[in-house]
Amino acid sequence: MADRVHLFANFKHSSDPVRQELATRALRYEPTDTERALEQTRDSQIAAKRDTAAGHLEMKKSSARLLAAAKLFQKFSEAKAKHARDLETALDEQKEQLVRSPAAELEEMKKYTQELDTYKKQAEAQYDQLEHACRFAQDTDDVIGTMERIIAKSKDVATKQGVLIQQLRQASP
Repeated sequence: MADRVHLFANFKHSSDPVRQELATRALRYEPTDTERALEQTRDSQIAAKRDTAAGHLEMKKSSARLLAAAKLFQKFSEAKAKHARDLETALDEQKEQLVRSPAAELEEMKKYTQELDTYKKQAEAQYDQLEHACRFAQDTDDVIGTMERIIAKSKDVATKQGVLIQQLRQASP
């Protein structure tokens, strides 16, 4: 109503039929109850479709994260098996050298063997932590972060093991 008064403030007479028709057309559109209900129904359907699409997108992202975590876990399993084989080979070589070496070198070899056993236990503990994290973590991002930290630790252990193996090979006659 205020809009109509404002629109026709400059007219001298608002009783003119043409002006009344223009005033009627200038009124704001008010939808009926049926139109409002239909509009609300459409809005709710659109919102439901958006929510469903967002849910599907989140499921795809979650599946991608889980797949990445599974691939990383597989790589860790392979690395664990490789490290175990390498350690067993190194320990077998040490045992053979211990059988052949004199008594003075025997004590030194025992010391290196104990250090390798310690590193082996540390590596196994780290791999067990990795398996535990993969099984019980709630968020795959936490799993990936934990895996990356464990990889860094296991690389350090593998480096130490490699140094010890080289020292053993150099020390043996």
